[in-house]
Amino acid sequence: MGVHTFLVPCRFLTMLGHFLAALLVFFSYRDNLVVSLRFEYTDAEYNDANISMLAAIILTFICLAVQAIGFFGGFTMFDVALSMLHCCCHVVASILLSFAVIQKWHYVTAWYVFAFFSVAPALLELAAILSVVLLKKRRW
Repeated sequence: MGVHTFLVPCRFLTMLGHFLAALLVFFSYRDNLVVSLRFEYTDAEYNDANISMLAAIILTFICLAVQAIGFFGGFTMFDVALSMLHCCCHVVASILLSFAVIQKWHYVTAWYVFAFFSVAPALLELAAILSVVLLKKRRW
């Protein structure tokens, strides 16, 4: 039994957890908006916050889709270093997004979680996919 027998299912489960946490945020983000705005907010302030939060959630889903394509397409399924990075980022992002919903953190927190734990893995995944598609060989 090698490292792949543990890492492949772990990466799948952590990616699924990140996806479910992002879905949780999507279905309950209005509480985060209302809590973060001042007591007497205007419709324009609420709409600006709503657009910002939806953009963060949609971009998170796009990054997760890129990572899922690379994983299920077999481009990076057995890449140990990339899988470890994905597992760590997915676990931390899942925990932070869940806490953001449970404790009604400020809606800008979703941008920080997206920037630190979704962008870098998605860019590395995209680079791995493009290297396989364009160069017709694995990177490592």
